[in-house]
Amino acid sequence: MPRARKAKLYRKARHLAHLRPAHLNGKLPSYSMVGSYPLFYLTKHNNVLCADCANKEGKDSDDPPVAQAANYEDPDLYCDACSERIESAYAEKD
Repeated sequence: MPRARKAKLYRKARHLAHLRPAHLNGKLPSYSMVGSYPLFYLTKHNNVLCADCANKEGKDSDDPPVAQAANYEDPDLYCDACSERIESAYAEKD
């Protein structure tokens, strides 16, 4: 993914200091609590992760997830770890 696109995603993201909810046993969610929007995570080195891979990375890895954002309209957003497509809220292909 081009550096400029990753920088744009990072500006939209929320930092994860408080985003490991107790009701999910400390796991990062796949969907937002309000609106159920699909979420993705950005790592310290600006890689995009799906929720499953972000939870596998953990806080103690060399490249931990540090920010979270909803994928509203990018149908071509893929996880850099597992290469799975990250669902978008409004731009799903029919």
